[in-house]
Amino acid sequence: MTNSDTSSGQNDSAVSPTGRIRHEWADSDRPSTVVVEAVAAATNQDPIATSPLYDHVDPDALDRLMQSRRDGTTNAVSVSFMYDGVAVQVDSRGWVEVQLDGVTYE
Repeated sequence: MTNSDTSSGQNDSAVSPTGRIRHEWADSDRPSTVVVEAVAAATNQDPIATSPLYDHVDPDALDRLMQSRRDGTTNAVSVSFMYDGVAVQVDSRGWVEVQLDGVTYE
């Protein structure tokens, strides 16, 4: 993944030509909540209609991991997983990316 594949600094409301949608989260946001909202937006679902995030990843652990590295004192970390049929990547630098075209992260 490269920065040229995604937008920077803004949440996307439309799918890019690469099938990726990026959502940014602020210090006050819970990354796990942003994941649910990003997947719901990317798949045109109500966030309540998505499957429980905890069926795919531990939301509390994800939040702790991302928030503990957000201050920049340690190296950034990225976590990738499948959620409701789409690939999701969460990065401690403050973004969540949803891949719609079936490409999985390794």
